[in-house]
Amino acid sequence: MFTEIVEYIENNVGSDVPVFSVPLTQMNEQFNEYIKSRTKKI
Repeated sequence: MFTEIVEYIENNVGSDVPVFSVPLTQMNEQFNEYIKSRTKKI
């Protein structure tokens, strides 16, 4: 499913958008804030 998500983002948002894949159990608060601060609201 990850590949389909990346393809959707590249086709509908742009190929310059970074996509991160980290298990939720491995995400610390700093990384969570980093992702939230760089996530485009759609």
